[in-house]
Amino acid sequence: MKSDPLSSKRRTLEGRAARNRTLAVYPRPDEARYLIAGDLDDSPISGADRAFLRKGEQDLSLPLESSDDLGFRWTHFYRKENSYSRIDYILRSPGCEDVLNGIKGHIDRRPHYYHGSDHRFVWVDLRA
Repeated sequence: MKSDPLSSKRRTLEGRAARNRTLAVYPRPDEARYLIAGDLDDSPISGADRAFLRKGEQDLSLPLESSDDLGFRWTHFYRKENSYSRIDYILRSPGCEDVLNGIKGHIDRRPHYYHGSDHRFVWVDLRA
């Protein structure tokens, strides 16, 4: 597979489009309650992922701390490079702090997770 030099730019524009849609629905993230979850497929310092976190000085979302039962936070294994990274997230709006106080996300650690995907499942249990 050839490298795509425009991939980073395209992903950043996609992140901004998703961010703008979120702001259209929730113009006051500090008062709103929403979660953004999934395979963001990039590092937290990438333009695409940063678009989900801030716009100017406004916080749009904050990562919900997540780990497996051993405390590991990686969600993706790249077999070709034998490398582990965290590229799957649960993000919460700033307005969720009061209802999610102390709640953490979970990362699947079952031994055969890799059979279905090269990503480990990330979830949060919101039952009261």
